[in-house]
Amino acid sequence: MNIDPVVELAEKLRNAEMKLHDTRVRNDPMCSREVVAEISALNEKLYVTVPTTALGAAEMLERIAGALDEWSKLCAYRLREIASRMGRGERSLEDIMFLRHLLPQFSRRLYGDEGFVLAPMLAAAIEGAARPVLIYRAALPPIAKRRGAATA
Repeated sequence: MNIDPVVELAEKLRNAEMKLHDTRVRNDPMCSREVVAEISALNEKLYVTVPTTALGAAEMLERIAGALDEWSKLCAYRLREIASRMGRGERSLEDIMFLRHLLPQFSRRLYGDEGFVLAPMLAAAIEGAARPVLIYRAALPPIAKRRGAATA
């Protein structure tokens, strides 16, 4: 099974952000510019990537919550709660319904310009969270014992 592309991009973004912090501490403006360009490219990829698992959707919801402005703290808090549950592998119909209800509000700018810009990411996160989960059985079901068979 392949790793979720959003999880992979989120890990690369975290590493690049730590690298940016290090370059700024060392006061290296040339390297800082390169890392900022790398972060920008990774963010662009993340913006158009659709998660394939609830874990990937959780990463996107965390990013969305972090990008909302101060007036949207309650929404950001709720998004982080949902992301936390999805990050543990818990998906609930209630959470997905809330996210689907939130999407038109983002699109209508009820959460400001940030919400409007983040609406496609929220739609992708919903799509990833709502994907069906395939479960493979590791063992065959037990065979029923025949009547009258001797037991040893």
